[in-house]
Amino acid sequence: MELKSILGEIKINRDEIKRLQQEIKDLQNMAVATGHYTWTYTRNGELATRFGVIGSEKAPSREWWETHRRSSYERLCERTKDRSHPDHSAFWKKPTLLFSVA
Repeated sequence: MELKSILGEIKINRDEIKRLQQEIKDLQNMAVATGHYTWTYTRNGELATRFGVIGSEKAPSREWWETHRRSSYERLCERTKDRSHPDHSAFWKKPTLLFSVA
């Protein structure tokens, strides 16, 4: 295959992926609008753990930190107050949006 042909195939595949991703979003929004599904925010993988998806937790719970690693917890809290610190995104996880049955 020639380089132009390969690059053309890549572009076609990317366009198809974008189209399908948009179709998924549209279908999810339709399912939410009809009340069959809902968007749920999770904190630290709590729903994933309940549903048996192991390894989705970003960090241990606050209670665990305070019990087992109090000085480390206090140090990380102090460091990560600054959003530009490299540890900030690793230590503080934002809620995850989960598409689930209503």
